[in-house]
Amino acid sequence: GDVALALSGSGNSPNVLRAMDVAKEMGLTRIGLTGFAGGQLKDKCDVCVIVPSGSMQVIEDAHLVILHSIFLALAK
Repeated sequence: GDVALALSGSGNSPNVLRAMDVAKEMGLTRIGLTGFAGGQLKDKCDVCVIVPSGSMQVIEDAHLVILHSIFLALAK
């Protein structure tokens, strides 16, 4: 039941992509948060939330809101 959560505004950060490869090898559920069109990360996730914006500032702000919502839901 373990989960790997990846954040990459571009979806192409090499260290994040490698981490998701390792997570797959370990059998973890892979969740990604990315922007633009998803980059390579979208294909390495079981669930990928893509913020469809060309602005990194907007993408990062949306990721903060999404993460805050997830954390609030988990705290209940």
